[in-house]
Amino acid sequence: MTIIFSEKDVNYPELLSDVVKTLKNGGVVAFPTETVYGLGANA
Repeated sequence: MTIIFSEKDVNYPELLSDVVKTLKNGGVVAFPTETVYGLGANA
């Protein structure tokens, strides 16, 4: 399991690249919204 945290001073292109790799490899991405946590996956 890979855990990726987003912080204010993070390199966003690199972060997005890691997220895309996770999704392409069948992983799941969890992300907070204003009201709930969302899950992203490659269907």
